Amino acid sequence: DMSAFLSAMAISAYERYRSSGSKHEIDMAVESAQAAVGMISENHPNWTGSLNNLGIMLESRYECTGAMADLEEAIGVARRAVASTPDDRPDRTAWLNYLGNKLESRYERTRAMADLDEAISVARQQVAATPKDHPGHARYLYNLGSYL
Repeated sequence: DMSAFLSAMAISAYERYRSSGSKHEIDMAVESAQAAVGMISENHPNWTGSLNNLGIMLESRYECTGAMADLEEAIGVARRAVASTPDDRPDRTAWLNYLGNKLESRYERTRAMADLDEAISVARQQVAATPKDHPGHARYLYNLGSYL
């Protein structure tokens, strides 16, 4: 299906960007990921994963260019991924992690306390939803501690 093809193109371009730092590659990754998300419905099994990939790529482009619009869109995409994922799904904690990281990035740039407060709230939800023996639990605790 075309959305899977576009997602694969996005991931490939993103990996090339990570190796080269090329703005052209991160632009291609974002454009392909946006097209992939635009082609699938919210009830598609890959919906939240595709949103998450797009958010990561947008945040990476923000880090490359400093364009706040990319970070704003990354936060919006991360919020959609969290909102689209039921509380009992194991991947929800990962989506919360990405949202918290993006909010913390915006706080670092703008110093808006609302972003830091929301990052703390998201991290608390994440820690509460993660079993203590989960491989990511320590990282989630670390994130919460760093936000506090």
